[in-house]
Amino acid sequence: MNLTVKKYLIENKQLSVSVVSKSEMYSSHIPVSAMIPLLLSQEERITLHFKNNQGSVLVIDALSSGSVTYEKRITDVLGTVKLFGTKSKLKNFGASYHTIMQMNHFDLIDNLTSYYKESEQQELSMIENDDAVVMVRALPSYDAVFYERVIQKFQAGGNILREYDDCFVGNEYIDVFEKE
Repeated sequence: MNLTVKKYLIENKQLSVSVVSKSEMYSSHIPVSAMIPLLLSQEERITLHFKNNQGSVLVIDALSSGSVTYEKRITDVLGTVKLFGTKSKLKNFGASYHTIMQMNHFDLIDNLTSYYKESEQQELSMIENDDAVVMVRALPSYDAVFYERVIQKFQAGGNILREYDDCFVGNEYIDVFEKE
């Protein structure tokens, strides 16, 4: 299945905004998974394995080239979940590192956001509504106040694709994200 991820750089490349349209054909985990390659450097691979006391819950394997495999093994997940992450370079038998994180519950958006904030030290937010999943990532030298305003606009709801797709012109934002 191919998903289109729309990518934008806004406010003089302070923020990266990515949008994936949702469809009733698949769960929200798939569009969220489709964004993971955007968070990788060139020639990288990450495997995220969610487990709980019932066994393996979800496995996501993503390459920086954009390829993602996704396998959900348990549908009703109860209790805490552990995230086992392995990130590695693909060239020259590059080094890899492993992360284990305890999550209070299984929510892919919350869990990925926590992983990237704690393990990768990236300021990242994912917002989901009925029609799309949006990822907003702060880039170096970003304005924290502007970042929060953008997040609040997306969290306010509405049809993300219809309301925000036309507000980006090239690498610039227009009125909807204007600074105060």
